[in-house]
Amino acid sequence: MHQISYGNEHGEVRVTRLIDTPLALCKEAIMSVDTGAGAQLKRAWYVTNACMSDDVWKWAAAEPAVERWCSLQ
Repeated sequence: MHQISYGNEHGEVRVTRLIDTPLALCKEAIMSVDTGAGAQLKRAWYVTNACMSDDVWKWAAAEPAVERWCSLQ
């Protein structure tokens, strides 16, 4: 588990799967974003992927792709 900050919010990241292919080494992770405090605390979970590129981990999400690829999705 890793702690992260997101703007004024907080959460955590958990790596759930290592994806090792001939093309790339990637990690699938779930991350939470906590908003509010005490009884008003809400936690939302998100799934994302990061891949190794040039010895640096980079987000593998390409959305939104509409601007870049026009209507080709």
